[in-house]
Amino acid sequence: MPASPGGDCGKTFAAIGLAAGYEFHYSRLENAMPIETAFKVRRGTGTGGERDGLIYNKTVASYLQVHVLGTPEWAAGLVSAAANYRQHRMKI
Repeated sequence: MPASPGGDCGKTFAAIGLAAGYEFHYSRLENAMPIETAFKVRRGTGTGGERDGLIYNKTVASYLQVHVLGTPEWAAGLVSAAANYRQHRMKI
């Protein structure tokens, strides 16, 4: 299930450009209100509409399970996003 940032939130979580992984779920969204998503799904279903990674406050929930060895930039991007958040929070 390759996924790439796009649309709603292409700045922190998926700033690497492309994440390789797989999709695993036995659930689906029904009667869901519109919600911001983190990235576009190239293969698989995600949460629907070729999108996945539901964003609520500072949390991203996704059916994508990242294969870290296939996407080594992901870990560095996650650490960088955490450091940026900490730095921003220290200024408040």
